[in-house]
Amino acid sequence: MSLCLLCSISVITIVSAVNNFHLNFDTFARLTAIRDALAAAELRRGALVLDVGGHPGLLAGMLDGPQVITADFPSAGPAFYARASGTALPFASGRFQAVVCSDVLEHVAPAERAAFLQELWRAASRWVVIGGPFFSHGLQLAETRLCELRAAAGMTENPWLAEHRKHGLPRLDESVRRLESLGASCAAVPGGSILRWFLLFGGAALAEMLPGAGRAWDEFMPLINKHFPGKADAHACRHLIVACKDKAGLDAPHMRAFLDANSDAAAAADPPIGPQINALASLLTAAAAALRQTGSMLESGGGGIAGDYLSQMEKAMAAQSAEIQALRASAADPPRKTQSAAATAGRIARKLKKWIRHGKPRGKRNV
Repeated sequence: MSLCLLCSISVITIVSAVNNFHLNFDTFARLTAIRDALAAAELRRGALVLDVGGHPGLLAGMLDGPQVITADFPSAGPAFYARASGTALPFASGRFQAVVCSDVLEHVAPAERAAFLQELWRAASRWVVIGGPFFSHGLQLAETRLCELRAAAGMTENPWLAEHRKHGLPRLDESVRRLESLGASCAAVPGGSILRWFLLFGGAALAEMLPGAGRAWDEFMPLINKHFPGKADAHACRHLIVACKDKAGLDAPHMRAFLDANSDAAAAADPPIGPQINALASLLTAAAAALRQTGSMLESGGGGIAGDYLSQMEKAMAAQSAEIQALRASAADPPRKTQSAAATAGRIARKLKKWIRHGKPRGKRNV
């Protein structure tokens, strides 16, 4: 899903490749795409970068060179943080060498998207980099099927996907045209695979249903991010728009190599992918329904394997409870020697009472 590093040139040292492989695969992909684009832009060391909508400041942790300021709505944020709206940034025009935003435009109301793009352009002195999901029939279907999968698993609706549906995903061509009308030279490159995106988010939903699987899923993320990064294919789940205030920026060797290395899938215009998504959705939804039914049987003590398992667990717990009660009772009793002495004393006392009443029996020399 992440965009590839430059493959035909040496790695740029102005923006170091700081990797956070532990991140969720989708977060890792979007941050890596922005990082690679900024590396290709050859920002000067110490350059100011504005990350609009980037709370909690994860991009800053993946860059070594530029100084990143995060602008977002939450009141708390990273060290360099400004509470601000992307449609009214409190910065002078051209204050930042690069202004970036990742997976934000689709959460902006359609009527405000033009103003949002214009404000990003105003605050940048040279570069604007925008990443995120843009409309395609395949991606729209994948998001719909993922929502249905979560419902089948008994989960609440994903708030981000709900907002996608509310606002509608932005159109890539319209966004590019808007930036070009402001004077930008633009290039768009695809990232990731819709099928991979759906499979991994569907797998995450199933992992949430399995007790203890969350930790295993977290341990699975570095493996996916490091060894299976998800190169873009014809069914891209996201795109990156790189806009520059001068055409020479896009034609510079490092940027040209970056764009060429990641544009091989860009020519495909929303090819059919519905059958693949529907087949995968059916499989994952059936698994979610089965897991949910198993969970209900465990809770209600139903029959079958789940019911037998519950019965065995109940018996084991009852046995443990009885053993604990016995241990508690023995701990509360006097020691064995004390018990024996008390029993002997009681026996002597009873016999003495009998002698007093009836006299000592003949032939008895001890008690």
